[in-house]
Amino acid sequence: MTYLRTLNQFLAWAARAGAIELVTARLPRAHRKLVDVLSRQEMQRIEDVASRERDKLIVRLLADTGLRLSEVVSLLPDNIIERHGHHYLHVTGKAQGDRLVPLAHSA
Repeated sequence: MTYLRTLNQFLAWAARAGAIELVTARLPRAHRKLVDVLSRQEMQRIEDVASRERDKLIVRLLADTGLRLSEVVSLLPDNIIERHGHHYLHVTGKAQGDRLVPLAHSA
């Protein structure tokens, strides 16, 4: 990424000098691999196998909210927020910082 900045500065300099038209270099987009997800039935089977209610809740939260495991294990009861008749989880995430995640009625 750093070499792109240097290259673009050079191209801008060459354009100002009149040697070329103004262009910018960009990295090609990386092909995003489609992630294989579990079906609702597969998630239900995992939840059914869980022996404790706590474990079932963890599976449900992971499936319904898309939270990371580290975010789920750091949740506290104070993280549940009600706004306008809906419940949310106040999550401190990895890259995005704080965010509110809608909480499904099933959870």
